[in-house]
Amino acid sequence: MPASDTPIDGINQADLLDREWFATQVAQRINAAGIGPSVVFGLSGDWGASKTSALNLIKNALEDVDHDGWTVVFFTPWAVSDPYALAEEFYRTIASAMPKLQGAAVRTALNAAAPALAAGGKALLQGVFNRYAGEGTLQDIGKAFGDTAADKAGEFRIEEDPFAKRFKKIEEEIEKLDIRVLVVVDDIDRLHQDELLAVMKAVRLLGRFNGVHYLLSYDIQTVTDVLTRSDLAGGDPRRAERYLEKIVQYPFELPPIQLLHLRRVINDQLRELAARTGYALGEGTQHLDIILEQLPLDSLTLRTVHRLIAQTDIMLSLATDRKVSTSLPSDEIDLVDAVLLTYLRLEYPQLYRALRLWKRELTRREGSSIDTDEERDRADQWRTRVAKLVDPEAKDEYVTARAYTALRALFPESVPGDRKDYRTTPDAAPLQIRQSDYFDRYFAFGFPTNDLRDAAVRAELIHLISTGELPSNSLISAHVDKAETAQLLHTKIRTLLPPALDEITDVTHFGAAAITLTNAATKQERRQPTRHSWWAIASFHLWLEIEACKGPEQAKEAITTYLDEFGTEIAAIALDVGRDQIAPGTDLWAAAQPIRDRIHDEFVTALLDNDPEMQDPSPVARKWHWVYSWPSLREQIRDTIRHRTANIGLDLIGIATRLVTVNARPGSTSYYLVAFSIDDLKELVPEDEWPSDQIPKQMNPDIDMRDLSYTNRREFAANVIFTARQDIPNDDA
Repeated sequence: MPASDTPIDGINQADLLDREWFATQVAQRINAAGIGPSVVFGLSGDWGASKTSALNLIKNALEDVDHDGWTVVFFTPWAVSDPYALAEEFYRTIASAMPKLQGAAVRTALNAAAPALAAGGKALLQGVFNRYAGEGTLQDIGKAFGDTAADKAGEFRIEEDPFAKRFKKIEEEIEKLDIRVLVVVDDIDRLHQDELLAVMKAVRLLGRFNGVHYLLSYDIQTVTDVLTRSDLAGGDPRRAERYLEKIVQYPFELPPIQLLHLRRVINDQLRELAARTGYALGEGTQHLDIILEQLPLDSLTLRTVHRLIAQTDIMLSLATDRKVSTSLPSDEIDLVDAVLLTYLRLEYPQLYRALRLWKRELTRREGSSIDTDEERDRADQWRTRVAKLVDPEAKDEYVTARAYTALRALFPESVPGDRKDYRTTPDAAPLQIRQSDYFDRYFAFGFPTNDLRDAAVRAELIHLISTGELPSNSLISAHVDKAETAQLLHTKIRTLLPPALDEITDVTHFGAAAITLTNAATKQERRQPTRHSWWAIASFHLWLEIEACKGPEQAKEAITTYLDEFGTEIAAIALDVGRDQIAPGTDLWAAAQPIRDRIHDEFVTALLDNDPEMQDPSPVARKWHWVYSWPSLREQIRDTIRHRTANIGLDLIGIATRLVTVNARPGSTSYYLVAFSIDDLKELVPEDEWPSDQIPKQMNPDIDMRDLSYTNRREFAANVIFTARQDIPNDDA
C-alpha cells in the first residue's frame, strides 16, 4: 500500500509510515482466512500506542482491490448499556455486514436472533466455560433463544430445533453469499470483568460463522489483569493467559512508533495548529525545534501527542475574544508556552496546580549566578520541590527530570538549569508565561477579568497614531486611572507601541498622538514625572518616528507644539527617555533644540532674578538636572551669564542664593535651608571669574536654618562660599 499524505478515515498515512507495512502484513494473513472457519485475530499494544489508527490502516489494506469481497464492521461492546444486551448488539453488527439485496434473509434472521440472544444473554454469562461453555449452558441458551426468536424471524422461519441446528442454518445462508466479513472489536481493555468475558464468549461461541472473522484490539497486560481477577482464572495470571490464547488464535503485536515518525506527527500537527490560530511558524523558526527539544519524545505515544495538541488547541481558542471575529490566540498567548504548560497539566497535574502558588518566584527574574555552587544549590532546591509533587516515592528519577525540563523551559530566568541537562530554552519573547503580567492568562481557560487584551490595546494605539485621537469608547481612557489595571495598561502601552508603529506609514498625526497620550495621563503622573513614565516613553518613540520618516524639521515642529502644551518639565522628561539615542550632532538632537533653549532661558532667568520675594523656594533645583545632563547646555548658560553681567557686574552671592534649596524632615511641615554643592556654582561661574570683593571674609554665626527669607538665604549662601574657600567642612555653615 503506497505511502500518501491523503487522510484515510481521519488517519494521516504519512504520520504512520512505519506502521503501513505492518498493517499490510496483517491484512494479508486475515485475507488468507477467506470463507473458511471463523478465525479470531488479536492486535495488542500499549495504551496510547494508536491501535485504533492501526486498525483503520488494516481495514483499508484489507478492502484494497487486491482483497475482493471483504466487509469490515466495527463492534463496540463498551458502548452497550449492560452485558446482557451485548449479545444482541453483537448479532446486529454482523447483520450490518450482509449485502443489502442478497443478504436480506440472513440479515433478517440475525436481527431476529439479536433480541433472542439478549434474552439468553444471562444464561450465557452465567455459564462456566469448559472448552466452549460448561454443561447445560448451551441448553439454557437454546431455550431462551427459541422462545424469543420464533416470533421474530419473519420469512426466515426458525423451527423448534436445538440451538446448534438453528445456528447452523444461519451459517449456511451466510456461506451461500460467498462473502468475507471482519468484525473489529476495539478497546476491549476498557471493559469490566463481566463485559470482557461476555465479549470473549460471544466471539468464541455465538459468532463462529464460516467467513466471519474477528480482530480484537487490546493492551495485553490490562486484559490479562482483568481476566486474572475473574472466577475463570481464580487469581492465576498464567491461567488467564492460557484463556486468552484459546480465544485469540493469531495474535499480532503492534510495533512501537519510531522516534522519527513521532517527531513528524508532532511537527505536522503543530504546524496545522499554528496556521489555524495565527502563529507564524515558517521555515527556519526556532519554535518547533524548541518544543520538540523540551518534550520527552521517548515517553510519548500517538495518543498522548493527539491529546496534547487537542488540549492546547482548546486552551488557545478560549483565550480569544468572542466579540471580535478577527481575534486570534497569537495576539494573547505564546504558542511554545501553551504547549509546554498543557503538557505539564496533562502529565503532572500536581505540579501544574502548584505553579500558581509559586507565581512570585517563577516570574522573578533571577538570571544565572556566576557562583556555580549557589546556582547548583538553587537547582537542587527546585528539583526537590518538583520531585515531591511528581515522584514523591522516588520510584523513577526520569519522571522528575522530564517535569523539571518542561518547568525550566517555561521559566528559564527563575529555574536554574540542571547540570545534567543542556537543552536550549526558549528565548525571551512577548506574551510569555514567565512575565508576571501574562502569567495568569495561562491558567484562566478564558481571559482574566483584570487583564487587558493585547490585541485591543494595540488596535487602539493604531487608531490613535493614525488619527491623533483616542476612540470615543477608549480602553486607555477607561483604565488609565483604575488602580487594578492602570499599571498593566502602562506596561502594555510601552511594549505594544513599537509594533503598532511598524504598521503605520503615515506619520501625519504622530505629534498629535503624543499630546493625546500625555493628556490621558493623570494629573498626579504629570506632577511627578519620571523618564520611565509611560506617556514619556510613548512620546519619545513618536518623535523618533517623525524624524525618521519626515526629517528633523517636522520632528522639531511636533516637539515645539508638545513643549507649548505641557511646559518644560514634561517635555524634557519625554526627551530624556532617549538620552542614549540623541547624541549631539544627530538629527533628533537638532530637532529637540527648542526644549534645551526653553530650559536655558528659564534657568538663566531664575538664576539672575533679583526679586527679593523669592516666590519659588527652590528656583533652579528642578531644572538643574537637565543642565547637568547636557554639557553643551551648561556651556551655553555660562556664556549667557557672562554676556548678561558684562555691563551690570556679576552678583556672585545672588547666583549662589538661587542655588540654595529648602527641604522638610519626614513627617514634618517645617522647612529648612539646604546648602548647595560649591562645584555646582563653579560649573555656572568658573572660580577664576569670581569677583574677589564678593568673596566672604568671615562666617555669619546668626543663621536661622528655618528662616526662608531672601536676606537670610543670602547670608546662608555666603557662608557656603566662605567654608568652601577655607576648606572648612560646610556642615558648620
